[in-house]
Amino acid sequence: CYYSDLDTITEDDVREATHEEKIKLITDEYSWGKVIKAHCIGEYQIVEYIDKRDKKTYYHGYINYSDTNHSYLSLDYALIGCIGYKHEGGNGKAAMYFEKMIGLE
Repeated sequence: CYYSDLDTITEDDVREATHEEKIKLITDEYSWGKVIKAHCIGEYQIVEYIDKRDKKTYYHGYINYSDTNHSYLSLDYALIGCIGYKHEGGNGKAAMYFEKMIGLE
């Protein structure tokens, strides 16, 4: 195939994916277990899934559709973790202190 035979893609041919399309991509390509549900709370997306190895339910966080690479034991922990990750990055401790402050252990 010659490059000259290919169609040229312009800005008019490209659009941003919709929220539903982004969630579908995240859940369809999720590889750590069987997806139960995607929870969307503002700019946070949390995938509830059953882990392949231990068959337990976990919650995996995304911020504006970007993977945080962290899973949590509950939806509460995941939301707190995502908020902490957004403001401090992956090594921050704010989420841990907030969990202790409100009595989540």
